[in-house]
Amino acid sequence: MKKFLRAAAFLAAAVFTAAFLYEEPVKADTYIPDPRITAATVDPAEPGLGSPFGVELDFEHDFGGVTTDYSAFDYADIKVTSETDAISVGEKEYKVTSDSGDLDSSTNSLSYSLYIPQKNLKRVGKGYGILKFQITYYEENSKNDSKITFTDSNNKKTSTFTVEKLVFGKLDGDEKETSETNLSVSSYKLNPSSVKEGQKFSLTFTVKNNSNIPCSHVTSVITPPDGISVDGRTNTQYLGTLAAGGTAEVTYPLTCLPKMVTGSYVVKVSLSADEFTAPSAPPEIYIPVTGTKTDDKDSGKVGDSKPQIIISSYDYGGKAVTGGKEFSLSMNIKNTGETAIENIKMTVSSAAGSTSDKDTGGAEGAFTPSKSSNTFFIKSLGANSVINEKISLLPKSDASPNSYGVSIGFNYEAVIDGKRQSLEATETVAIPLTQPDRFEVNDVEVENPCYVGESGQFTASYVNKGKSKIFNLSVKLDGDNFSTGSKNTYIGNVDSGSSDDFEVSITPEKEGAVKGTVTFSYEDAAGNVKEIKKEFSGEAQSAQTDLQMGGVDGDKEAAAAAAAAKKGVSWKAWAAAAAAAAAAVVLAVKLIKKHKAKKLRMLEESDDYDDEGSGGNAK
Repeated sequence: MKKFLRAAAFLAAAVFTAAFLYEEPVKADTYIPDPRITAATVDPAEPGLGSPFGVELDFEHDFGGVTTDYSAFDYADIKVTSETDAISVGEKEYKVTSDSGDLDSSTNSLSYSLYIPQKNLKRVGKGYGILKFQITYYEENSKNDSKITFTDSNNKKTSTFTVEKLVFGKLDGDEKETSETNLSVSSYKLNPSSVKEGQKFSLTFTVKNNSNIPCSHVTSVITPPDGISVDGRTNTQYLGTLAAGGTAEVTYPLTCLPKMVTGSYVVKVSLSADEFTAPSAPPEIYIPVTGTKTDDKDSGKVGDSKPQIIISSYDYGGKAVTGGKEFSLSMNIKNTGETAIENIKMTVSSAAGSTSDKDTGGAEGAFTPSKSSNTFFIKSLGANSVINEKISLLPKSDASPNSYGVSIGFNYEAVIDGKRQSLEATETVAIPLTQPDRFEVNDVEVENPCYVGESGQFTASYVNKGKSKIFNLSVKLDGDNFSTGSKNTYIGNVDSGSSDDFEVSITPEKEGAVKGTVTFSYEDAAGNVKEIKKEFSGEAQSAQTDLQMGGVDGDKEAAAAAAAAKKGVSWKAWAAAAAAAAAAVVLAVKLIKKHKAKKLRMLEESDDYDDEGSGGNAK
């Protein structure tokens, strides 16, 4: 027992001596130079527009022969952002830990690697792709992890370092988009809506950027027909920059000649921007004008006029028609002349475009008659009279969203100056066509179970089943009992038939239900903003212990000892340990004394029992 007490006393003395002699390593004001990226591997090396890509980067601090103590580093927190609008970043925060082997240190340098997978990066613009990295080093402790303060290369104290890297270059002219009409006229209006010869009026139309990149120096040039001129302004107007999917209005003041033939006059619009190798195919705007001349050679004098037939107004429902869905076209047909017309044959057909131009419906046009013939017969129509005709039309289900023309041809007769004459006229009306929006969000999943303080996976899959591209897709996470670095994420445009997964990491804050709402916001082909909301839920449990993870108490004690050896222990911790050891010695002494007393008492009771037994036998 004396030997045991001497050993315990020696141990306590050694503990106190070590506590006073030990000096905790300096963790602050350590010199460290600015980091640099020594290598960057991009996969694929030159991602195309809308293409996801991954990147692996090597970071290094080169101390240049200066001995530096950075043993306190436990992990580095790296925040990733894009310095240009060419890259969409999904997951924006990464953790590189020392015990995972990602930190490879030596006496004169500190280096580590970071890999960002393809699901977190996407090219959304044609410009230079530059990523910015904000790096903060931390030391772990039992309460809240603390930042480590350093002295940088300029002798200033800092906890955060910043470095940038060019991961891909700007796309050259050969890769500019020429396969689709990037700029288009989405709608137009006249003021006043009914134009007469000799009248001043204005033409206002909306220019839309249908591409997935911003357009700069957008220019509009109109070519008016004979008889219509631009009033007091040039035919060229500059619209500046249009964002991807953005729109802008442009207005031209116009004037008609005093004597004009009644009919539709075509104004051609040419649109261009710096991002395109050639101007877009010129759209055509039809302006109906009511005049008094019967043809270009008519002087307009009384007795020379011929009765003209026009579409004075038409109605297709007030909204853009939908591909594959039948609609009714109602037309008011007017005889503008002072003479009655007879035997009118009216033929309705879809205005044909080029066979190579999908946006104008191709050679067959975008509309076909439904449930009826495309020909009407009208026996007669008096001077200045109006008659209404209706026809059901079916838009092509695969036509691209755009405005398409419907041609109405007239063959009729009239008695002019005592002679019966055969006359012809053609009118064209424009009808906007759109396609059904079939953007869908399918499976929404949360990693279950998830653990408090540990990152779990949130996944939502989406698909564009429609025939039109959707624009400016963004995702927002709202809810309770979790945190994430990606509550708001911009994805960009999604082509027809494309699908993908939206994935982010979420960290539960306490035990219990983890629930919330994910909102997908986007613009359809018509520029309307739409939202899809999905609810999600999961269950958060307390953080897993080493025993739950398959370890034992010995492993936990060994890990704790290793951590203490790595970080160093303060004199207070040593003093606390010594006090605990002394208390253990005192407790051991008490237990030994108590055990001896009990043993002695048992021996005495045994002796008394033996004495009583012997006395009985003697009697």
